[in-house]
Formats: sequence, structure tokens, C-alpha cells
Amino acid sequence: MRKLGFDKDWLFYKKGEMQKQEVNLPHDAMIYEQRRKENSSGLGYFSGGFYIYEKDFILPKEYVGKRLLLEFEGSYRHTRVFVNQKEMKYWASGYTQFFVDVSEAFAEGSNHICVEVDNSEQPNSRWYSGSGLYRHVNLWVGNINSIHPEGVKIKTLSYEPAIVEVLVDAPDETIVKTEVCYQGKIVAKGNGRKQNIKIENPNLWSDENPNLYDLRVFLLDSKENLLDEVTETFGIRKLEWDAKSGLKVNGKQVLLRGGCIHHDNGVIGACAFDDAEERKVRIMKEVGFNAIRSAHNPCSKALLNACDKYGLYVMDEAFDSWYIPKNSKDYSMDFENWYQQDLTAMVNKDYNHPSVIMYSIGNEVIETAQKKGVGYAENMVQLIKKLDSSRPITCGISITQNMDEFEGKNASKEQYMGGIEKKEEQTQASEDTKLTKEMLMGVNAYMYQLGVDNEKKANTQEAEDALNSICSILDISGYNYGEEKTEYDNLYNPKRVVVHSETHHIQLFEHWELIKKNPHIVGDFMWVGWDHLGEAGIGALGYPSRGGIGFDKPYPYITSGCGIIDITGYPLPKSKWVQMIWEKRTKPSIAVEPVEHGDEPYMMTYWNDSEGVASWSFPGLEKNTTKVTVYTVADKVELYLNQQLIGESKVDKLKASFTLAYEPGILKAVCYDKTKTVIDECELISADNDYDLWVSIDKNVLSADGQSLSYLDIELRDSCGNLMAYPSKELKIEVKGAGTLQGCGSGAVATEDSFTTGYCHTYYGRAQIVVRSGFEKGDINVKLICENKEKNITLECR
Repeated sequence: MRKLGFDKDWLFYKKGEMQKQEVNLPHDAMIYEQRRKENSSGLGYFSGGFYIYEKDFILPKEYVGKRLLLEFEGSYRHTRVFVNQKEMKYWASGYTQFFVDVSEAFAEGSNHICVEVDNSEQPNSRWYSGSGLYRHVNLWVGNINSIHPEGVKIKTLSYEPAIVEVLVDAPDETIVKTEVCYQGKIVAKGNGRKQNIKIENPNLWSDENPNLYDLRVFLLDSKENLLDEVTETFGIRKLEWDAKSGLKVNGKQVLLRGGCIHHDNGVIGACAFDDAEERKVRIMKEVGFNAIRSAHNPCSKALLNACDKYGLYVMDEAFDSWYIPKNSKDYSMDFENWYQQDLTAMVNKDYNHPSVIMYSIGNEVIETAQKKGVGYAENMVQLIKKLDSSRPITCGISITQNMDEFEGKNASKEQYMGGIEKKEEQTQASEDTKLTKEMLMGVNAYMYQLGVDNEKKANTQEAEDALNSICSILDISGYNYGEEKTEYDNLYNPKRVVVHSETHHIQLFEHWELIKKNPHIVGDFMWVGWDHLGEAGIGALGYPSRGGIGFDKPYPYITSGCGIIDITGYPLPKSKWVQMIWEKRTKPSIAVEPVEHGDEPYMMTYWNDSEGVASWSFPGLEKNTTKVTVYTVADKVELYLNQQLIGESKVDKLKASFTLAYEPGILKAVCYDKTKTVIDECELISADNDYDLWVSIDKNVLSADGQSLSYLDIELRDSCGNLMAYPSKELKIEVKGAGTLQGCGSGAVATEDSFTTGYCHTYYGRAQIVVRSGFEKGDINVKLICENKEKNITLECR
């Protein structure tokens, strides 16, 4: 069948409102909603709603009598599709694709499509979900005898020699022929609905060499007239796993350098543009990741296409909740009736993608400690194995939560949500609250000790008893924050393969040492690789002056503050430390903690211990105390400010830390090896006050298809390129011509800026603009105004 884009020319409105707006998909309705203090902190204080999309479609005469399918790649959530006033489909999940057969519903001439998307029941998500038709909608057209869009399945049977299995779900009394192409050249052919095709001199797929092939499938009638033609992209990639050798890809052991990610795309919300998903994957690969975990829902097709292209392994995760709710209106309402359809949809989406190496059936669901829950897990594993036996299945298990449930303690909501959530009056800093440094040091010490105690608790026979039932049915046991157990897991069960399915990135140094020494641990997925909207402030350092010191921090917090890459795609200085742990970097780097807070005490979180920035420009904050961290592979570091020695420090776990008062000038780190020989240096220089707008553009030429994006990263720098981190500046954006403003904002963890208005503020000297192409060719004119500075940029749409 032939795929036609169906994203253009929709009318959108909110139920109960009269005014209709013309939109092109993908479209996230939530990002335009008003943020309110009374809304869920999980959603970043955005509102939900009941949304309606309408489209009039003229069915060409040549399509009459054809097979017609509408595909919705993702629609959040509880979607109903109507064609010419007749309800055609209901779909509960917000993250899995579904098809609507409209062959009989569409008539020649004018047709009306109406899609209702109900995200009004809140709270239903622990993170920013977005709303509406936020992924692509496609129209598939083919003959009555044709191959379904998910009707071709490709699996690598062996790599020496290279043999791929091809299964084609074709109508009876038709003939199937295939061609395998590499870089446009035919390298193999086959016949039949089930084929084993041998490929000579194969170019194998892996994270290091993501070689891709095309399979062309021809469907013929008995007289060999062409009925349908399908092209599927695949990679020759076989997985093996065991406790002795770990995870192997085409016979080579792989250690997963993983990061958890959510599905949003920062300042453009949940919209899954192909360009946005590819940019995310490209940046993560550049930082040093070779794997991602889609937390906690099936990822988009566009993201998988990008992972195939760049070589990034994927753990695709199905659910955050089963039948026990984490929010009152979440997926637990639908799980028992819908989990089979959603798992089937996820596997069908993933099957041909070499990047997908693992399925996860859940995240921190305490049902895995219940007999009923283990029964559901067995059903899910059996279903997935029936659909796809080539990939291992895991589950992100919270060991301590499972132990509480297994021991009949009936964990409270506070325990169940995985944190120490104190009452609001105990955790929120108000105007009359006096938080001393000693108080917060006590809280920090308590939290650290709790984490240590939890990890020790995980490494007990009691923990093994609680986990044995669920782990026995998984191919790879996934532990969330149970690294202490993974080290000794082979003592309890020498055949068990495990993965750090979710970890604190601040402990990556220790985690990676464990992984290198223990082959039964296949890798680590830090929380999080890329910061996300919602879970407001759980990873942000709790400065009372910024409002709130608890986990779910008050409005206007908007991002989690957990990522080593912020929501704009900017790799934070601590990402350099991560690269050093992975042995992907040796050059030292300096991070400066927020100078504006001075000696103000703060509360740490499990997920973050630094908000350091790569700048030494904080005018007006002279004499404020700050912490400076040098990330280095050296043995010792000396820190100088304006040629004066501040101090020296031994390097511990690739870090050396110093405390000093801010003074403009040159901050320089000199790094020594064990022989006291200088091996490297790095420095930060204060910017002068005459800053300019520096603009980095990822794409100057856009396609006139309404889907192409250009990311403009704005920085405040002086003529020498030194970053002006402070104070924040207001930025006004105007986009005219052949494109529109899709979003603007910054990586700020707390802000009242809207991503859609054309105004935003810089955050430590940075902001971002995303421009979307239209459907007409021509210039896109972008004007940036910041105080008395103005910058004009011209992009081309063609």
C-alpha cells in the first residue's frame, strides 16, 4: 500500500468553544493551554482538555473501490474517529498506533473526518503527556488485494552466513517476490510468503556501524501483474544474551551506555516531528550514548527511524502502570482491557527496526510482587514471544517497592511513588519559612543515607524472594535503583542476566565500574539522558529563594531538572563527566554552580547534585560564593583565578571541587598526572558587558512540506565568544514569510514563559527558537530583539 501524508489542513477546537483554528499535524493541544498552580505538577502545571479535529477530504475517483486505511501514529488519549458522522474506531492508549479501515466509509467526492481526543480526566500521567494528534496521521491506499502496512516482517536468523527471514502477510492466490538492496544495488532475491534469504558479504548493523538494507516486496496476481509494492528498511542484526557473555550483537559483546528519555520535544511539546526526533537521537549519539530507554511508553516511529540511521539501541517500554493506579485517571483504568492490543501494536511497530533490542513490559509496577500481577506478566511475555521471539523481554522493577508489597506492607502512596514526599507545609519554602543550612544539610544526609540503605536492602535474600517470581519469566531482569543487587545477583541465580534499567546518573562512576567487571550486567540507563517537561523540579536543586525544596516543586517549575542534556538539546557540563566515565573524552571541563544563590543552602535530590554551567560571567554578583567543579581524567588539579592560586585538589571519581568567591576575570584549571606533570588545562573567561546575539542554526534550507524544522540556538556572547550567563534577558521573536514559529524557550527548570507566544527569557545565556516550514517556497525571515540588540536571519524554504 502507498502511504500518503494526511497531516495537512485540519480544523481544531476545544469542546464547548466555537472558534476553530486551522492546524497542520503533528499538533500538541496541551502546549497552548494555560499553566495553572492548581494543576498537576507531574504535567508541569499544564491543563488537559477535550479536543476535536475535523478535516474535509475529497476522495479522488481513482481511489473508489480501493483499500483505504487511516493510520494514527499517536493520539493522546481516548480517541474516537468518525467518518461522515459514523463512529469508526475507539482507541484508549495515547502512545500506540492504530488503523481505521475507511474503505467502505469514504465515498467519491467530499468526506468529513472528525476525531475526538479526550484528555480532560486529570491527573492521568506522571509526566507531561501532551494532548491531541501529536504524531502523524497517514492515509494508506492500495488495491483490495494488497499488503497491510505492517504485513511484512523481517528477522535476522544468522550473521555468519547472513540469513534473514521474511514473512509476508499476503492475500490468498497471490505471488510474492522480493529483492534485497544495499545502497541501491540488488544483492539478493527471494520468493514466497515465507523466505530465508542469504546475503553474501553482509554489512552488519550495530551502534558502531548502522548499515541498513532495503527489502522490496512485490505482490503479483496469478498472471504476475503487479498488485502492490512495499519497501521496508532493515538491518542484519542478531541478538544473544547469557550471564557469561552478557549481551552480544552479531557475536560482539555490547555494554549499553543508556539514557532514559520521555517522548516530549522540549519547547515544541509532544509533537513528534521527524526532524525533532532525529535531532534528539543525533545529539544523544554525539554525547556518547549508545542506547535509550523509552520511558515509560512506546516511542514514535520517527524516533526508531532515527535510531536505525544513527545506531542507537532501544529498550521500548510498554507501560508505566498496570491495574494499580499511580494517578487516579491513568492507564490502570484501561490496562486489563487494552494491554494485549497495545503490546501487539508496539511489537508490530518495532519488529523491522534493528535498533530495538529489548522490550520492557512495565516500569516500577508493584503488581510484579503479586500473584495476579505475575500472572499478567506471564501473559504479556507469552504474547510478545508469539509475536517476536528474537528480542529479550525485561521490566523496570523497583526492588524496595516490590519487597514492601511482597511482605504485605501495602506501601503508601508516598513510598509507592518512589520518593520521600512530605506534606506540602513541610517541604515547600514559604515567605515565613526559615530554612537554615544545618536543616538542609540534615535533609541531604538523610536522603543520601536512605539511598544507601535502600541499595543495601536490595542485596538480601528477602529481596531475592520478592523478585524471584517475576525475574524467572523475564529474559533480562531490569532493576530500577537496585545496583547493589546486580553486583551479587549471580550468587542468587548464576544464570540471571540483568540490566540497570533506571539509575541515578550522579552514581554513574560506580555503576560503570560494576558493569565493566560483571558480564551478566548488560548496561545502564541513567535517569535521565534528556531532560523532559513535567515531573516538575524533581531533579532541580531545592533553593528556597527559587520556591520549594520538595520533590514535586511548586509552580512555575516546568521541567524535571534531571537531564544531562537540557530540554533544548544543550549538553550540560556534567555530560563531559559522563563522557569521561565512558572513556569517550579526556579534555577537562569546568562547571560553575549558580552564583546568584551564593551561600544559600539547598536540598539535593536523588537525581541531581549539580546545576553547573560553563561560564564565568555573573556581573553584579561579585563576592558571592560558588562551587566550581573540574571534570578531568587527571590525578590532581590546581585552580587559578586571575593568576592567583585558589587551591589544589585530588581528583576523586573524575572530579575536583573548589569553593571560592566570584570575581570577574580568568578562571583556569591546570591538570596534573601522578608524576606531577601538566597534562592539560582549561579555562573560562568573563564576558565583557557588550554582548551580542550569537545564533547557531542546524538547518538553513527547509522543505516546503509543512514538516521541516530549523532549530536556532541563541547565546549571549561577547566579541571573543565568552558566554554571558547572567542576568537573564528577555528575547522577542518574529517569524514572517514562508514559515512559522513552532516554539521558543530555554532550558530553565522554572519559568512563566509560554513556548508559543514569541517571547522568552534566556537561561544562563541561552535560548532556543524552532521554526517550521510552510507549504509555499520562499524566504523565512526571523527577527530577534534583545534589549537594544537586533538580529535578522533568513532561512530558505524550497
